[in-house]
Amino acid sequence: KNFTFQNFKIEAEGKNTQLKVTSNSAKVTKDGSDFALLPELTAEANSNNVGFDLRIADNDSAINRARLKGAVIFSSASYFNLKIDSSLLVIDNNQWKLDNNNQLVFDSGSVHIRSLTFSKNQESVSVSGSIGKDPNEKLKLLISGFGLNQLSSLLNSKNTKLGGELSGELYLKDVYDKFQLETDLQISDLSINNDTLGNANINSRYINNEQIITSDINVTKGSAKIIDIKGNYYFKREMDNLDFKIKLNNLYLHPLERYMDDIMTDVYGKVTADLSLTGTFGKPVFNGTADLNKTSLIVNYLKTRYSFTTTVAVKENVFLLKDLKIVDVNNNLAVANGKISHNNFNNFRFDVELQANRFQVLNTTLIDNMLYYGKANASGYAHFYGPIDNMNMDISMSPDKGTVINIPLNTTEDLTSNEFITFIDRTSSDSEKVVKSQVDLSGIRLNMNLDLNRNALMNIIFDEKIGDVISGSGRGSLRLDINTAGNFNMYGTYTIDQGDYLFTLQNLINKKFSIDPGGRITWAGDPYEATVDLSAVYTVHTSTLYNVIQDSTYKRRVPVDCRLFLTNKLMNPIINYEITVRGLSPSEEGLVNTKLNAEENINMQMLGLLVFNQFLPTPGTEQSVARFDPGAGAGASASELLSNQVSNWLGQISKDVNIGLNYRAKDTYTNEEIKLIFSKSLLNDRLLIEGNVGYLSDEAYLNSNVVGDFYAEYKVSPDGRFRLKGFNRSNADDIINYSQAPYSQGVGFFYRKEFNSFKELFIKLRRKQKDESK
Repeated sequence: KNFTFQNFKIEAEGKNTQLKVTSNSAKVTKDGSDFALLPELTAEANSNNVGFDLRIADNDSAINRARLKGAVIFSSASYFNLKIDSSLLVIDNNQWKLDNNNQLVFDSGSVHIRSLTFSKNQESVSVSGSIGKDPNEKLKLLISGFGLNQLSSLLNSKNTKLGGELSGELYLKDVYDKFQLETDLQISDLSINNDTLGNANINSRYINNEQIITSDINVTKGSAKIIDIKGNYYFKREMDNLDFKIKLNNLYLHPLERYMDDIMTDVYGKVTADLSLTGTFGKPVFNGTADLNKTSLIVNYLKTRYSFTTTVAVKENVFLLKDLKIVDVNNNLAVANGKISHNNFNNFRFDVELQANRFQVLNTTLIDNMLYYGKANASGYAHFYGPIDNMNMDISMSPDKGTVINIPLNTTEDLTSNEFITFIDRTSSDSEKVVKSQVDLSGIRLNMNLDLNRNALMNIIFDEKIGDVISGSGRGSLRLDINTAGNFNMYGTYTIDQGDYLFTLQNLINKKFSIDPGGRITWAGDPYEATVDLSAVYTVHTSTLYNVIQDSTYKRRVPVDCRLFLTNKLMNPIINYEITVRGLSPSEEGLVNTKLNAEENINMQMLGLLVFNQFLPTPGTEQSVARFDPGAGAGASASELLSNQVSNWLGQISKDVNIGLNYRAKDTYTNEEIKLIFSKSLLNDRLLIEGNVGYLSDEAYLNSNVVGDFYAEYKVSPDGRFRLKGFNRSNADDIINYSQAPYSQGVGFFYRKEFNSFKELFIKLRRKQKDESK
């Protein structure tokens, strides 16, 4: 019966009237698992007495061990008795005692047992009675309060942990003729893996003439019967020994989680089922239906929680799903169809298709997946098929609102180098290497096609610790490919409509640049070898133009756009700079451009604007040092840091309205200013309202020190191709209009259509007109 004795040895030694036999083994296994360690039996016969000593795992470190020592006394060849003089039985590190009055008498084919009782506190297992040729003789097994948790230890079961107390009786009689077996067992507070099911009753009876065991098993919780199993086991049959009807009524699903925790966790809900069980214990066959009520679970790979209520058809080695409506944490819906097949509850295989609408398909962190992570809500199609350890996932979806995808291009090491400006540390060794983090995705084949739109925010992370991130929303088609070897590739072009780039430099510069629409990032395989072609601008509001143009008119704040151009490789781009002063007349623009015509001069002024928030005095200018105010840069940086921190706090107040604060301290050329910024999306995100209101301590400003801007944009078409815009803008930063009017207003419309040639554009227009006419 699949028992194996390893290193089995038997020795026998005879001398005169004595015989000594010793047998032992390293261990006994059953079906490849350990069953008993170090079994050893020693017996010594002298005349009509045989003394024996049986030991199993007789070691103080073993949690389960036994030692039985006694003797067999022969009165004749057909009559003898067995007495255990001393015993040690330890189960799960708890010692059981044997009644000293125990005795087994063998008399001409009959066995009489007396006081064979093992006990521990209130628990006891006792065997008494007789079995033999007399049909009225009965052998009885009595169990009282036996803790089922000890069975898990005895059976070395790691996946199933039983709980509860077993009590009851088992009767055996007429073993030579009409063999009879009856059980009447009760389990109070039956639990599986720490989940309490209820109180169980097990009644069974062996029918001799038909060689059938008929059983009636039920579990009640309170007054409700949650498990009801009735049926027969046929000994004569080689196949289809089982014939049972199983009914489940609001049975909790959580105890089953242990058997599927490599796919899903946090499984909750109830199941009501009407099933038939046929086949054999080795190959059981279930048929029927199972109703899953208020079921919820977390998909491990995606870290998404789903809930559903449905009816599943259960067939031989397969579960059939039809129009399964799955709800995510945001109450959005996906519909699944397909099947989950298995081989006698082993080797599960999936073949499930999913149609999703604004459905959460990703909810991971960097710890879960260092290749890509974030939150994603999407609409589209997905197909999951194959075995668990070699899963195929074909996904074609477009993102919806709330999607944030992070693609880290850095390592988990503490980076001290900057990709754009290199600082050399002479004290470090050239042999120090930074090792890229590896994510083991072997056994998974992912083919994900993403039709990206402005609903998705994508973050390209260079260094998360210092915030070196390109963040934006836009358009593009990306394909993410993971093969069964775990290799990760990306293909496609992502065009940024709006976004920002936090430009960092050794904690000296930490400026958030706004990315100009139309910037592109392209992948052609290796995600670390992407190419970039984008520009980003940072507007300095606290600089003065007086250090470039020696005219007292410019001894005040002017808005200056500091623009970066990033091209070539994303991980090591070529960077160029451009400086533009807003609100200048054509003649003033030409004068500024002549001052900033050399590349070295632009680089120097770019550093001055980003670090000190002002132009640096140009070489050769009189009294240039006196006009340089390094304290202004420190004050601007401090006020910017304070504004960012307060904005983060305000942003946590409401998820419906974005609120921020912008504060600028007073310096040599500019006055103190504070603004409260807000934005809100309405009408299902088709109307965007942005604005700010603040205080400007400038006596020269017209009418009032209170300033404010207002901006509104409405999507006339749902896809956002056609839009209406309007604004009211303060002229506080406008040199030309500063003294003429406090505000400027404007309205306009916007239309966008993508095409690769004019011919393609007109073909699309004609095709659309025909469709509308039809």
